[in-house]
Amino acid sequence: MTTSNPRRLEGKTALVTGSTRGLGRTIAEWLAREGADVIVSGREADAVGASVQALRALGSTAVGFPADLANLEDTNKLAAATLEYAPRLDILVNNAGMSIRSSFWDVTPQEFEYQLNVNWRSPFVLNQKIAKNMIDNGIQGRIVNISTIGARACHTDALVYDAAKGAVEVMTRNM
Repeated sequence: MTTSNPRRLEGKTALVTGSTRGLGRTIAEWLAREGADVIVSGREADAVGASVQALRALGSTAVGFPADLANLEDTNKLAAATLEYAPRLDILVNNAGMSIRSSFWDVTPQEFEYQLNVNWRSPFVLNQKIAKNMIDNGIQGRIVNISTIGARACHTDALVYDAAKGAVEVMTRNM
């Protein structure tokens, strides 16, 4: 937190995917401390609710929308619910991610699809919808896409995860 303007995000609203634990929860808490209202998203409704309560305790007008980002319908519903709640969304943080560790020859088609959907398709869909909304409404917002060092220096037995996060990096540069 800065000493000159400790609530520099006052009046801003942010969506943070995967914000019920780990890095996403930490990002959501930082945004709340800086004055932003935060939209929490995660797969489990109870965890979303707990994160919302914790952010409200920090002074954020937090809300939560459970979504399994492996599911395209859930991803689209999250985008729609977010823009309905915050038509002038200022910040999108695509943080949700997951990896199923396995040698590449043992990855099942279902594991491949699940990892690709969470780690690359959902950020693509959310970026597309949120960026278009920002442009159409003249919002000078920010989109942050979280990747992994594995996109450049591979993790053992994480080919699909690393490749999907590499695709996120390419998408980010292209955007």
